[in-house]
Amino acid sequence: MQLDTGAVHFAEVYGPVRLTPGFVVLCWQELMTLAVDAEPTTRRRGQRWRVVIWADQLSAEDWRRLSVSLRWRRREGSSGDKILSASTALS
Repeated sequence: MQLDTGAVHFAEVYGPVRLTPGFVVLCWQELMTLAVDAEPTTRRRGQRWRVVIWADQLSAEDWRRLSVSLRWRRREGSSGDKILSASTALS
């Protein structure tokens, strides 16, 4: 995920997805690798971001692909990392 500041974070879909005909709300959680021997005081929790995507921000085909991917994610109870892969990335 690339933020508006230009910072790049590796993240996955986390938690429930709100999917409506007009918009989608996604929660992304940063993927982090913590060292086993790291001090508890220096460990930090991964960041989370809520992202709202409006239907008119995407082409009709991209919106359809995203909606279908998210519906399948809900049905399978997946974490979304396999379903929302590069093959369903928005063009």
